[in-house]
Amino acid sequence: MRRPAPRQPALQKEMKKRKNKKTEHEPSPKKNKKSKKNATDVQQIGAWIQFRLLQRETGCSNSSLNKIADSFSIPMRIRRQADRLILQKSGAKVLELNGCISCHKFVWTPSNKSTRCPQCNGRRYHPGSKTPLERAFYFPIRAQLRKLLKLKSFRDLLSHEYNRTCNSKFMSDVFDSPAWQQIAGLPSAVLTRILLHYCVDAIPAFAIKHSISLKPCCFLVLSLPPSLRYKASNMLLQMLIPSKLKGDFR
Repeated sequence: MRRPAPRQPALQKEMKKRKNKKTEHEPSPKKNKKSKKNATDVQQIGAWIQFRLLQRETGCSNSSLNKIADSFSIPMRIRRQADRLILQKSGAKVLELNGCISCHKFVWTPSNKSTRCPQCNGRRYHPGSKTPLERAFYFPIRAQLRKLLKLKSFRDLLSHEYNRTCNSKFMSDVFDSPAWQQIAGLPSAVLTRILLHYCVDAIPAFAIKHSISLKPCCFLVLSLPPSLRYKASNMLLQMLIPSKLKGDFR
């Protein structure tokens, strides 16, 4: 039997080169596993964001939403990650404020670590705990507007006053009132101002009749068209105040 001829060095080199090239293009099992995990995370983040949108429409509680997410096997870390993403994209910031129940003249901000009121030496927390005696939640308006103004569609809606069809003989909107024209002046093609209307109301936070538990403080964006400005989804929330806190909010 004739033995096969030995391979030439050049041929062996070329075959080795092709083998190495093939190995480079084949992803490792570990890399495949990681990419599949990332794709799953993205899908679950998208699902949780959709759940949050449904919560906004239906008013269901966080407890109910978490039970639904459990049935879809969405991990808690994904829910937290998605909530951080929502906050980042919306520009929403939440600050907890604590008030003095003794003199009602001092408010602790998150950066203030003191436990006694500088006005009357009243307590900030319940004795022996870190639970505030009085708390409210503040959402800075500037941060929300800064994000919204980056959207061209929102800026176009704010130009409704300038772009609308109107008749000087008729008063068809708040824009036509003497008070508006005195405060805001005439509109221009370039957006130079936004007018907000402050509103405070009391609501049952958990849809229980005769149980008024929250006072949301909101801004109506009067510069929006009438069909949009009074919708809850287009209002800017500034504060959430427990109903037990009394005051005239001046």
